[in-house]
Amino acid sequence: MPATITGGSSGPFGLTFNLPAAFIALLLTAILVTGIRLSSRFNLVVTSIKISVVLFFIIFGLFFIKAANWVPFIPPPAPVASSAAGLCAGVNGGAHPAPHATEYAARI
Repeated sequence: MPATITGGSSGPFGLTFNLPAAFIALLLTAILVTGIRLSSRFNLVVTSIKISVVLFFIIFGLFFIKAANWVPFIPPPAPVASSAAGLCAGVNGGAHPAPHATEYAARI
């Protein structure tokens, strides 16, 4: 190939054009566009499958809903302890040490 086309020397007006590099860039661009289209179609298919599976389970599960389980929708309130001791026991009920922990500490 002539040096002007491959970018080896200056052409008219001091410009050069590397024709093989331009061809390679166009070829890679075409491959990327094709890959993006293929990837887009693949993502569309996978997303459609996922949505159809979710809708299948929602529709299939509608037959197993029992409206009797919704009554009462809001359960009645439980009685509340009126003393401060009851409040502390309710909040810190699980915070007291186990009996074996005090026995262990006494042996140390």
